[in-house]
Amino acid sequence: MAGKRSAGLLLYRGTATGVEVLLAHMGGPLWERRDAGAWTVPKGEYVPPEEAWDAARREFEEELGLPPPDGPALPLGEIRQSGGKVVTAWAVESDLDPEQVVPGTFEMEWPRGSGVLAAFPEIDRVAWCGPDEARARLVAGQRVFLERLAERLASGPDRGRRALPGFTTAQAACHRSPWTPRCPPGNLAAGPCHQVPNGGPWPQGHEHAAGAACCVFTSKTGMSRGYR
Repeated sequence: MAGKRSAGLLLYRGTATGVEVLLAHMGGPLWERRDAGAWTVPKGEYVPPEEAWDAARREFEEELGLPPPDGPALPLGEIRQSGGKVVTAWAVESDLDPEQVVPGTFEMEWPRGSGVLAAFPEIDRVAWCGPDEARARLVAGQRVFLERLAERLASGPDRGRRALPGFTTAQAACHRSPWTPRCPPGNLAAGPCHQVPNGGPWPQGHEHAAGAACCVFTSKTGMSRGYR
């Protein structure tokens, strides 16, 4: 018998300090007092012949009570969670208002052994999270989706508009981005945009033009920092 499969959508948006992703806190009494590792990409199970993409959009609406956003979808591939379930995800840029979410519900026996069925929300809240917060909150097996999203945005044709300060990337590309803080003083002289390996120092005599941008990749922490 084939294992269970699930599909979902990871929404992301640009802010003044970087990119945030929308995560959902799992509902029900088993999760209500937990935070770390208790958040998930909005998703749900499906059974072939339903396609994963169709299931991802259907489950988004069922869990959040809102239609899935339109627009280009970035495939984030599959992961296998510790319990064996295979999860497929796509990333879509959207600025959803968490206050508009009306979650679906499920029933389970509670308290256990009582014979009483109680209804609980599929998810009890959603929140926009920055990189560090998202890593801490996400189910461990899903954290790789953050890395894949970072790689897709860093290598895409519009990478200059979608920097990911704080997200891991294998190669932080120089870009022009209104989302990143300004360069340190003294680095706005004539010259090309550049990269600084391992977090610095800034190369002597290697400065870039005013308004240009620069990414600094820090191998020690596995994070990239963007400067404009």
